[in-house]
Amino acid sequence: AVENALRLYNGKAIVNSVNGEERSMQTILPLVKKYGAAVVALTMDEKGIPLTVNYSVFDRGRFDIYFSGGAMAEFALSARGTTELYKDRAFVSSETRKIAADGALWSVNLGLGVGFDLVDHFGIYVEPAVSYYFENKRQPASYRTQNPWNVNLGVGFRYKF
Repeated sequence: AVENALRLYNGKAIVNSVNGEERSMQTILPLVKKYGAAVVALTMDEKGIPLTVNYSVFDRGRFDIYFSGGAMAEFALSARGTTELYKDRAFVSSETRKIAADGALWSVNLGLGVGFDLVDHFGIYVEPAVSYYFENKRQPASYRTQNPWNVNLGVGFRYKF
């Protein structure tokens, strides 16, 4: 069904919800490559969603202060690199080639969040956090491999079960 849709679609298609399960990777990703589609990949596999734990340190009615921490593994599906050749500041040629991407890029994160429930089970939150990406020489160079420390500010709405 996915291949039929990709074959018939006029334009650049987006394949949604590909995950790290072996079956999904072996079936969907070759089709994505074949038809030049974009892909939305979920960071989960047969074992589930990456581990993140929240621990509430202050919970009074609708107001909550909590710590958040966890770990994640990311996999590069493909990588390309381009080398450009210049002579006397004039462009001569370029070459693009595939770059090997093996193994996972592991990271850990820690944050401190503040939440306020607007109504039962639904609220707003602000969560500054810091992440660290561990070195993996088998991954292609990227912002995360060159800058292992990352500071984030999460702000948004949250639904609580």
